[in-house]
Amino acid sequence: MENNEIELKECSNKYPSYSYEKRKEYRIKHYLKNPNKLKDKLKKDSIRYFRLKKTEPWKIVYWNVKRRIKNDKGYKHLDMSITLNDVKDLWYLFKAWEMKRPSIDRMDNSKGYHFWNCQFIELSINSVKDKKRKGVSNG
Repeated sequence: MENNEIELKECSNKYPSYSYEKRKEYRIKHYLKNPNKLKDKLKKDSIRYFRLKKTEPWKIVYWNVKRRIKNDKGYKHLDMSITLNDVKDLWYLFKAWEMKRPSIDRMDNSKGYHFWNCQFIELSINSVKDKKRKGVSNG
């Protein structure tokens, strides 16, 4: 057992985990040294994004929901049981491809992202709905 513990300690020292800030700092330095690599990466990412936006837009919606739950303080308390296939089913159920700017909406904002609690509506309608809920008026 002692040998296993020593091996684990050695492994963990070989590959230390860096904080998000250190990784970000490293990427910035790396791309400042090689600006063409950054341009290529951004170009590839944007091409991939626009290709997905045309062929499988529900994937972008799903990834944005996951990012929102993980990073935004106002959403961290919500749970997410919706899957990629659920978002795809909702996309076709509400005919989101016919909308100008489809937006996923939680019907009951106190509950999380679940198949039974989500729908696709126009972004403009969703924005008005959020303003009414927060008590913000345009006057």
